[in-house]
Amino acid sequence: MSLSHTVPQPSSSAGGHASVSGTLGNTLESVVAEITTPTSPKLLLVSLRNFAKRDIGDTILASTLGGGQDPLSILDPYVNTLGYLYILSARLFISGSPIVSMTTIANFCSTFDPEVARVAPDRVHMLARGITQTAEAQHNLKAAIAPLLDLITRYPPSLAYLTTIHFQFIHACVGSQHYTAALPVLEVAISEVDTSLSPLTYHDVLNYHYIGALALLALKRFSAASSFLELVVAAPTHLHPSGLQFEALKKLTLVRLILHGATRPLPRYAHPNLFRYLKTTPYASIAKVYPGTGGALAEIVEKEARTFETDCNLGLVRQTLEHAPRWAIRKLTATYVTLSLAEIGKAIGISDVEAVRVIVLSMIEREEMKATLDAAGTVTFYEDEIRYTGADVDKLLKEAQMQGLVLGEVDREMGRSKEFLAKAVKDRDGVGSAMLVDEDIYGGGPPGYRDWDEGGF
Repeated sequence: MSLSHTVPQPSSSAGGHASVSGTLGNTLESVVAEITTPTSPKLLLVSLRNFAKRDIGDTILASTLGGGQDPLSILDPYVNTLGYLYILSARLFISGSPIVSMTTIANFCSTFDPEVARVAPDRVHMLARGITQTAEAQHNLKAAIAPLLDLITRYPPSLAYLTTIHFQFIHACVGSQHYTAALPVLEVAISEVDTSLSPLTYHDVLNYHYIGALALLALKRFSAASSFLELVVAAPTHLHPSGLQFEALKKLTLVRLILHGATRPLPRYAHPNLFRYLKTTPYASIAKVYPGTGGALAEIVEKEARTFETDCNLGLVRQTLEHAPRWAIRKLTATYVTLSLAEIGKAIGISDVEAVRVIVLSMIEREEMKATLDAAGTVTFYEDEIRYTGADVDKLLKEAQMQGLVLGEVDREMGRSKEFLAKAVKDRDGVGSAMLVDEDIYGGGPPGYRDWDEGGF
């Protein structure tokens, strides 16, 4: 059912069309008249922002014109970008407002004027959230992917700018299990964090990198996922680490075992309590015996399967186990020059020689080790020299600089955050806890972040 709202006119001359002073009348007709009257985006922004701040301002914006006419049908997404944005974002949030089709949403996201939209970052954020919520309400999260991709590629000056749209887009990709669709965004390194472009918070930065890591894990892009998880784990925290950081550390521990065959020191800025918490978990038990050859790994997984499943990490744990024989073989290359397949199988705990052959050939093909396998089943290992080109070094330095920039902005945002400052005062006064509590574990992450299906992992 459509909504059509008119606020009773005051006795003063406040009614009618808007003036350059930023005062709009009390009807949707006056709003549309102002939107279609040539003026600067900044002047129009003042009028629309003041109107939306009224008690039922957004309710009026989400309604229809007299006779039930849809105001979006008479506005042009490009010519009237700012007004269209205000009305569309209100429609997606106000309960009972006229339904907006995904076709209308997609048309706006592909045709709006980016420079004009940038004067209203709060409404762009509101639009992105509204797109996701609308798709979820229709049980079709996949439908949000295309319009959000247009929004995220057209609104910021480049994809290197982190925005709140990033999380909404990746959430749509992960929630609908269309992980590959996220790559055009995830593959662009974040080098700019501008809170005047997008109302980013400390949690926004962590949430984006955490859910981005989930998409990358589903695609088995472990190196990139490791970088995303490291940023979450290393994010500054002056009091105690958040639950999301602890969840990220669990995954990071497993990913590092897959990538390196062993754990590595935590990122420099990681809170020391994180490692203390990890030591009491089965993740630390796996890391301690990895890659293992005596069935110890399988025993831990079987015993702690319920914990891993609850953490949504059972699939990742199984992949860690699958990589264990490969790392056990690589350890042999440091001691032996030649070994038969049977000898390798005995050393790594696999009695099936053909299964060992498959693993060895796969490792040679993927250049995980330098070796040859002859017809008699003898493997000859060669020294694998690690060489770095100037381009490799430059790439590593650039990645470190980008991570430093993002973490620096996270640190500044945390200092500005009223929520953080309130918690800091609470803990300073001895009311809060220095431990990782349930509120932090389940309240600090993106909505439903413990409920994502890890079937793709």
